[in-house]
Amino acid sequence: MTLVHAWHAVCWAAVQALPPQRGATWAGRVAQYLRTWSSAEAIRISQTLRGGTCLSRALAVASRMENARVAIGAQPHATRSRFLAHAWVDVDGHPLIASEATGPVFAYLSVRRSGNGQRVSVCFDKGGLRCEMPAV
Repeated sequence: MTLVHAWHAVCWAAVQALPPQRGATWAGRVAQYLRTWSSAEAIRISQTLRGGTCLSRALAVASRMENARVAIGAQPHATRSRFLAHAWVDVDGHPLIASEATGPVFAYLSVRRSGNGQRVSVCFDKGGLRCEMPAV
């Protein structure tokens, strides 16, 4: 489990030091040399990660899975004139952990694992259109 927390620390550093797309690209390049996690493993690991940000935790998990991406959603705050944003892992169009999804998705940060490397893309979901993961 120590290696899992170390991987999360690497992803946290990436999103702190770089814009999200570049941080995800960097993390994806490193993750291609690490073992892929199953959905069951990813759920268990997601529930043990603490600290960092929701973005770093989602990136740490999504970058180690197939067909996973980071969903970023937002909703207006009920009592303030600002909004609340949250990031979670989306697998095949569904949240990895249902209770993590918060508000409508406005962007996906996709890190696609494949046998010959990683492909990272960011797409914005406007007007209810689904963003598709790019072909590798």
